[in-house]
Amino acid sequence: MRVLLQNGYIFRNNKRPIPLPVMEITYFEHTAAHEFGHRIMGAYGGRTYSWTHNQSSTELTQVPLPGTTYPANGEIDLMKYAERRVKRQDRWDRSVASVQDVKGLLWLVRVKFQEGKTND
Repeated sequence: MRVLLQNGYIFRNNKRPIPLPVMEITYFEHTAAHEFGHRIMGAYGGRTYSWTHNQSSTELTQVPLPGTTYPANGEIDLMKYAERRVKRQDRWDRSVASVQDVKGLLWLVRVKFQEGKTND
């Protein structure tokens, strides 16, 4: 998987680079995190788990399931889809990886903790 952003600039026909608005950079970061999340979810939960966005959308068309909404306040699952939207900036500010997805990532990397051992 390759994710690219040209250092926050738009380059056109060898002219002077134009800085991207902060909103565009934030949009890129959120989208990249969501798309990378599919790789993690697919690796530990399988294609169906990944493509249904934590069981919030249909698998093939990826349409949000009826009645699926984002919470009015608090954290929003980065991977979930919802019927009713919230403002983009609000969604970006409140998006986090779910506890289940973080546990899946830790399981994938096989983190091992050695109890009682110190690095003095």
